[in-house]
Amino acid sequence: MGKVARLRRYPVKSMKGEYLEKTRLDKSGMIGDRYYAFMDESRKNETKFPWGWITARQVPELLLFEPKYPQNDLKKLEFFSNENRLSMEEMASYLAKKYSLKVSLKFDEKGNFDSKPVSLIGLSTVRQLETESVVESDPERFRANIYAEWEDQRPFYEDDLVGKTLSVGKAKIKILEKNSRCSIPTLDPKTAKATPKIQENITRNHGGFTGVYASVEESGEVKIGDEIISE
Repeated sequence: MGKVARLRRYPVKSMKGEYLEKTRLDKSGMIGDRYYAFMDESRKNETKFPWGWITARQVPELLLFEPKYPQNDLKKLEFFSNENRLSMEEMASYLAKKYSLKVSLKFDEKGNFDSKPVSLIGLSTVRQLETESVVESDPERFRANIYAEWEDQRPFYEDDLVGKTLSVGKAKIKILEKNSRCSIPTLDPKTAKATPKIQENITRNHGGFTGVYASVEESGEVKIGDEIISE
């Protein structure tokens, strides 16, 4: 059906992600993906979405910070912005002071997901959205874990895969539903500036959906170039 073109994980919800050559998918998703989320302590008892998270919807600047796991230690984080490096405590303090928030950093190995543990989008879909919106649709805008290059180059081809189980490298995933989009794709991942017409286009032409969500049916390693095969 196609191949894995890019793999991307996001150590902290709503912050910059990192491209990987290979990774592992388990029942909770991509190892290390969205294990952390900054929380607004004044909203920590929220019982529905967004459950007290501080996200780029409220603080677009989050997208400009690059979190990394030092020595791939998933229990530690460092944050980079330009030439600055901040510890977890320094990053929380920065956000608290600048945005007048009471900030904490939540760790959860099950991930801090809007919906499902794995997201996937076809690069043909990204290219189509770029054409429709007449603006550069950087693939990073869509914050997917798996970016596929399909043999069938139809945009939104992945929509036809809902309900199917796919082998991706040594893992198996089940495509559950289309990904309903908020305002995050309007934010340039390099500048955090908004281009509202991207969301307007997604809503008007595609019912508000781009990409798909999946669950992990069988754990395993996935790497760039792996074939994607329908079961």
